[in-house]
Formats: sequence, structure tokens, C-alpha cells
Amino acid sequence: MLLLDDDNKEKRFYRHSYSFRILSNNSHIISYCKYPMRKVLEVIDKTKRKIYLTDERYQHILKHPDMHNQLEEIRTTLQSPSKIADYNIDENIKYYYKYYKHKSQNAQYLRIIVKYLNGKGFIITAYFVDKIQ
Repeated sequence: MLLLDDDNKEKRFYRHSYSFRILSNNSHIISYCKYPMRKVLEVIDKTKRKIYLTDERYQHILKHPDMHNQLEEIRTTLQSPSKIADYNIDENIKYYYKYYKHKSQNAQYLRIIVKYLNGKGFIITAYFVDKIQ
């Protein structure tokens, strides 16, 4: 169901956990954007900023080895990382690292890549690596 206001302002509505961004001009759809927006995780990081993990990004993360059942580790890494590193190409991207000794393989550091937009962080991906880079 699409509801638009009389001022032709941008509206968002949710259907089957997908968000559709609609711009109205005389009740016609100008733009359509389909992407999951259901939040799987919301956490305040070490720098006191909100970080979100959407269902779409979580499904991507689950494709990485050893990332099933790691939501609590993701939360812990963001709240108390061993290191936060800058990404040289984009100042709005940060790498969060935390060491997990219980991991049996060489990759014992959880790396979480976060993009900040308008003061809020969005997790792009997360996976285990063997060292901090």
C-alpha cells in the first residue's frame, strides 16, 4: 500500500521487510529503490555513535566463513574494539578489530567495516582475518 502526503514529500513504507523509497509528483512514482531495511542489530560503538546492521548486510556477512552465530561478537567488537583503523580511500569508512582467542583457525581477529553517513554507522561487512591491517 502506498500513501503519499499532499506536499509530494518523499515517503517510505515497508512491505515484506523491504523498503521502497518513493518520490511523488502528482501521485506518480518517480523513483523506486528496493533494499532490505529491517535492522538486525543496533549498537552504540566505542565513539558513542549508533551503528546499524540491516538484514541485507547480515545475509551477506553469513556468506563469510565462521560468521554464523556471531551477532554477539559483532556487538562486542563495536563496543570495545582492540583497534579502530581508518580506510585510506574514504574517511567515512572505519575498520573495527577485536581479537578472539577461541577461534581455532589462524583468522582470530574479527574485522567489521562500517560506513558513516549523517552521523550514523552502517555495517558493510564483517569477517575474520589473521592480522590487523
